[in-house]
Amino acid sequence: MAGDSPSELAQRGRNQDGKHWLRQIGVALLVARDTQIPLFYREYQGNRHDSQEFQRILGDITAVMRPAAPGDREVTIIFDKGMNSEDNIALIDVTPKVHFITTYSPYYAEELIRVQLSRFTPVDTRKNRELDQLGRAEDRLVAYRTAGEYWGQARTVVVTYNPRTAAKQRLAFEKKLLRLQEPCLSCGPK
Repeated sequence: MAGDSPSELAQRGRNQDGKHWLRQIGVALLVARDTQIPLFYREYQGNRHDSQEFQRILGDITAVMRPAAPGDREVTIIFDKGMNSEDNIALIDVTPKVHFITTYSPYYAEELIRVQLSRFTPVDTRKNRELDQLGRAEDRLVAYRTAGEYWGQARTVVVTYNPRTAAKQRLAFEKKLLRLQEPCLSCGPK
């Protein structure tokens, strides 16, 4: 979006690509798991933090989810770590029959990083079954299930490990490290 066009929504904010000078628009989207049909959306200013917006619209989201889960059924909200905040988790915890699944940075749970891969088991997914048939069992997604106290309550925790993703991340890290170790040609002698 052009930097000089007027817009209340398009605002400069932090983004995952590090291009903070660009204007962006945030979108909250709720999709039904079974039909993949969007049930709710809300656009918001690009300079608002996702976790703040999530807290603001959580009531609207649960109101839309209730009719989609008829009777006395429970509902589960799945969101990424950008929505994680103690206030948001506390708000979900006090909302009856609403549960959540989220990602959690290993920075806050270092003990989970140290779990030996031998304790992980393959996840039953279509992709893992295909990898088995191809004789590539070593490429399967594996998981470790445990429990721990997070956000002041006992929670079920599932740690996943994808060897293919890990290999890509390792390669990207090594490339970046090599680039940083290269002598600076424009820096002159040291």
